[in-house]
This record gives sequence, C-alpha cells and structure tokens, in this order.
Amino acid sequence: MFAKQISCALAKLKETGIVHRDIKSENILLKKGQCKLGDFGFAIEKEKLGEKQFNLGSPLYMSL
Repeated sequence: MFAKQISCALAKLKETGIVHRDIKSENILLKKGQCKLGDFGFAIEKEKLGEKQFNLGSPLYMSL
C-alpha cells in the first residue's frame, strides 16, 4: 500500500516536471495509513537542471 502511494507521488512529480532530489525514508511521512512525500528543500524544475553534474542530497542515500 505504501509503495503504491509513494509511486503515485513520484509519478505526479514527474508529470509536473519536478525533481525531488532527496528521496529517503526520513522524507516519507506516515499518518493514519497514508503516506506523503515531504521535504522539498532540494526540489527543482526539471528544465532548470540543464546538463550540470553535481552532487546534492543525503550522502548515505546517493547513488554513484
């Protein structure tokens, strides 16, 4: 159930052109059987990313 809710949240972000850039367990909020994606401090519009390569997010959750 939670995986579906998280997937829906990520699909909505993709649909609206937003890149979260800090997906981790601490940013998934749970309350009364619902989960929501939080902490959009590193979020950016996809079109503003450009070709730049840089590290951003929580080091323990970053891929190489």
